[in-house]
Amino acid sequence: MKRTALIVSPLLALALVGCSDDGDANSPPGAAGGNAGPPLSKADFVRQAEQICTDTRAAGMAIDRPSSAADVGASITQAADLLDGAVTGLRGLNPPVTDVDEIAGNLVGPLQEQARVIRDAVPALEAAAAAKDIAGLQAAVPDLAAIGDVDVGYLRDYGLPTCLGLVRPGG
Repeated sequence: MKRTALIVSPLLALALVGCSDDGDANSPPGAAGGNAGPPLSKADFVRQAEQICTDTRAAGMAIDRPSSAADVGASITQAADLLDGAVTGLRGLNPPVTDVDEIAGNLVGPLQEQARVIRDAVPALEAAAAAKDIAGLQAAVPDLAAIGDVDVGYLRDYGLPTCLGLVRPGG
């Protein structure tokens, strides 16, 4: 399965090395410190959410590949930080009232969980990189596409293809 460059760049590059909590994942966007303004129209929400996801993807592609085993943790943490930033940005948007739960369950929650899973994988990735253990690196790379019960069709039909690419690489 094809993975987006956001996560692939730092995680898969590990084999070449030399072998925050932003709220409750179940809180809807616009809640838990988000925008208290009126809900956006669907078109405005899509435009703003896609911009957040586009910016996140571009920043992920710019993450430097680790140049040594000592750099692995920092590169992976950068990817998790980017996802946390996307979650924060998306939580600041108020989708149409009828879409809050679907957006929270199919986009915001899964991105927050991906950031957590990536952070949890850092120690194993660092250890495998330090040991130049390719098999260990491959085993430690989390399968981000398996996180959450995401309705791919909903995100695609809603008009969020870039965001879908973050939540479901290759989706």
